[in-house]
Amino acid sequence: MDNEQTVTSETSPTKELFDELVKRAEEGEEDGPEAALELLEFALTDLNLVIGRSQALMWLFKQLEQIVNGVKPDRALCLEGDGKGGPKRKYNAYKIISVDLLLRDHANLSNTEAADIILTYFEMDPSTLRKYRNEFDSRFNKKSKPLLEQSSREVLKIVAGDYLEKMEIAHLLKRQ
Repeated sequence: MDNEQTVTSETSPTKELFDELVKRAEEGEEDGPEAALELLEFALTDLNLVIGRSQALMWLFKQLEQIVNGVKPDRALCLEGDGKGGPKRKYNAYKIISVDLLLRDHANLSNTEAADIILTYFEMDPSTLRKYRNEFDSRFNKKSKPLLEQSSREVLKIVAGDYLEKMEIAHLLKRQ
């Protein structure tokens, strides 16, 4: 691999710090999980530099960002079912909460206004939206550290994807 190219950013760790984080993460030291999250954050920064037009890398970036923001890896990487042994979820929780966050945080709608739009469009039970907010937005779940609400507007738009297009609410996001 003589033509191997290293990608680094201004925020990439030094080789020494990187090696130390890898050691702590891989050897199961007490702070191993924190070291692994730090490595993921550095990886996200570097991955963002090379994503280009790769849909696969954009998907991976989105999923890794969810892990860094506190979503369980199996859930973020779509390796976990809904745990109920029944049919798949009717709604994509990540897309719903991304639309919700876009409406509340980027179109400046109130919690109630955003909920009304989502509940009406998806004919969703209010308890489902409450569950998603508790699971993915730390402002509704005081026990967790920041979650998806820390995602950028652009990442939320990518995650919301076809839901955002189908709902025809882009005009609301232009308010800001």
